[in-house]
Amino acid sequence: MITAVRIISGDSPVHYNADTRNRLGDELRLDVAAADEHGRIREETVEDVTRRLAGVTKGVRRLRTGDERRETIAFLKVHPVFTDGWIGQPQFAHL
Repeated sequence: MITAVRIISGDSPVHYNADTRNRLGDELRLDVAAADEHGRIREETVEDVTRRLAGVTKGVRRLRTGDERRETIAFLKVHPVFTDGWIGQPQFAHL
């Protein structure tokens, strides 16, 4: 087993990435104007991320067949991203 440890010496996140999940935990792509090509929201603070998602209730899930289906968002996962590109421990929020 390999364990990676990162020591943070006062380094604060540069921005936060958010992605959404359905009730089964499958990742949903957001198809709103503020989302990137992967369907994630990227903002400077956690509050800005949640503000961008205000009123958004559905995301798109790609099925194994290649089809896409709109599903209700059940969970929001917000990752801090640091200056060196390290993605930190996510924070989950139930919507």
